[in-house]
Amino acid sequence: KLLADWYKNENNAFISVSIPSVGNGFETMVVQARVAYSGWRVWGSADVFKNALFRWNTGLNFFKNKTKMVSGNQVDLNSNVDFKLALQAGMQQHFSYYNFSLNLNGSAYFNHPVISPDYSGNMVLLRSEKATFINLNYLSFGYNFKDQISDKKLKDLNISLVARNLVLDKRYVNDVILSKTVGIALNASF
Repeated sequence: KLLADWYKNENNAFISVSIPSVGNGFETMVVQARVAYSGWRVWGSADVFKNALFRWNTGLNFFKNKTKMVSGNQVDLNSNVDFKLALQAGMQQHFSYYNFSLNLNGSAYFNHPVISPDYSGNMVLLRSEKATFINLNYLSFGYNFKDQISDKKLKDLNISLVARNLVLDKRYVNDVILSKTVGIALNASF
């Protein structure tokens, strides 16, 4: 199975910048900017094993996008904030055995631009740095209670332990943080 799409959108980005205050310490200034994104994605998946008890599906994805600062308050728009990404890639794996399932998704971003704020008086200057990330960005272990369901309207009920951004290896940049989260997901099909 092979799928592709193209996208274009704009949204507001809020960047928090710590600047030295007149006295001791720092004060925080929030910069709002309008950012435009455009790009394409291609992804495919295939079954490796597909028997009655054990199933394994794997997939690859590739994407490339462009990010451009459109407007902002207290932002120097002459900064280098218009850039194209190098080709990015990811891989996903889905394993299931009886009613148990394990899903993993990893991504690699090579020469990924990261916007870093600097300040000059009351003006914020934005600069672009290149960073490399290798990230296990999704992990899910679940159980489907479909065999225990007696209600005919409910086809599937899956409960999973989900984790995001558990493993992150980054190079060439220090200040980018991806939040690690752990939670419980409930998926029902009617």
